[in-house]
Amino acid sequence: MDMWKSRAGSKLSVAIESSAMLMKASMDHSKVTRDGSILQQETQLRSLYGLALVRFVNHVTEKGQTKATAQPVHLIARNLGIPEWIVRLRHDTTHSSLPSLDVLATGAKWALNYLRENFWECQTNEVVPEENEGSMKSPKMSAIRRAFYDFQESRSQDSKDKEAGDQSEPLKVLHSYLNQNRLKFAKCLLEDGILISTEEQLTALGVTSSDLLTQSPPTVPLEMVMVEFWRPLFQMLHANSDLPF
Repeated sequence: MDMWKSRAGSKLSVAIESSAMLMKASMDHSKVTRDGSILQQETQLRSLYGLALVRFVNHVTEKGQTKATAQPVHLIARNLGIPEWIVRLRHDTTHSSLPSLDVLATGAKWALNYLRENFWECQTNEVVPEENEGSMKSPKMSAIRRAFYDFQESRSQDSKDKEAGDQSEPLKVLHSYLNQNRLKFAKCLLEDGILISTEEQLTALGVTSSDLLTQSPPTVPLEMVMVEFWRPLFQMLHANSDLPF
């Protein structure tokens, strides 16, 4: 990677540069863990991870700034299949305090997987052609995530309007992706920011942090809130016997 950077100079691809920074942080983390010096190096590791994630989000979303007026980073990120919690890590690192080492490491792992799916595998496919050009291509994880985000947005809008809306189109898209690759579908469903709600998503659903910390049960149990939110998707999956819900 270093040789690649030295040869490319200032023309190094954004994806390659981001991959290099994220990999360096992850490799340094593994090294100090093996050496037993992680406590002494924790602050430096958090800084490395934080900078790598800030660069990742900034570089990727910069490519999505196609309009004359600058668009909010979180909206561009969402369109590119980057979840809100990754953008939040960027914001906290830049404007608040560094998140914990475990959270940053999880974010870096996610970012590397994103780059692998959306850049490195594409490069491989250009070099190694598909064995069967006529076969159906498997959807990208980012496309499946976007479909989940569209479903979540439609459900959130229905909740605000207090009316039962139509999620048929997002559900059709999700069902199509499920038929193409069940493993990728299940992986995306179980990610943070989708089935595993972020703090911001729970707040939007009317669940506060105090509800999660109190020993007395909340007025409306969390599981009921989540089941109701995802009910249309679960009903579709159950009706088609697609997944064992």
